[in-house]
Amino acid sequence: MSASQKLKWKKLLNQLRYFYGELELVEEISTAAAPDFQQYYETFCVKNDIDRGNLNKEHAGHIDEVYGPGNSEGAQKPDEEKTEIDEIFAKLFKKIAFILHPDRLASDLSLTAEEKSERIEMFKRIKNALEEKKYFLLIDCAEKYNVALPKTYKTHTQWMKKELQTVSENITKTTSSYNYMFAECDDDECRDEVIRRFMQQLFQINV
Repeated sequence: MSASQKLKWKKLLNQLRYFYGELELVEEISTAAAPDFQQYYETFCVKNDIDRGNLNKEHAGHIDEVYGPGNSEGAQKPDEEKTEIDEIFAKLFKKIAFILHPDRLASDLSLTAEEKSERIEMFKRIKNALEEKKYFLLIDCAEKYNVALPKTYKTHTQWMKKELQTVSENITKTTSSYNYMFAECDDDECRDEVIRRFMQQLFQINV
């Protein structure tokens, strides 16, 4: 790989680290704001003499269209066919696991208890990263423990470009949610406007 290609690869890797960090942060903000949004929404309805119970009954069909009937988070996802990039990082995981696996660490007398604990935690992280396809974490771990990376930089680059687009879309989706927009408000005028937009979309009413 040429020097320019490697620099391009590093740039994409850094961007991916940043985008994942940004997505994690905006998701945390949105989740944390949910109870405050709900409480403010309920108070808004009381102040404006709006019967939420009747609204929910009258628009139950549309609510299901928007949010889905019931809680589908636990629905089982179909198995995804493994791609070339999945196979590449599965092999890298095995190389790293050879160093970090708890069974191997148990008999390693060259490491302190603290070092073993650190490596066990790292093993858990990369195992989750493999399952969640956050492959940049495997790259970080491989560099930390001097594990040779696969020389498939072109495939890495293609995957990172697609992943950046996906993560960027998820960031946009999260920051467009009512919970997040509510969290961004600095005053009640802004909060009221978010609630009005929410009710207009969900119930087709203007308050």
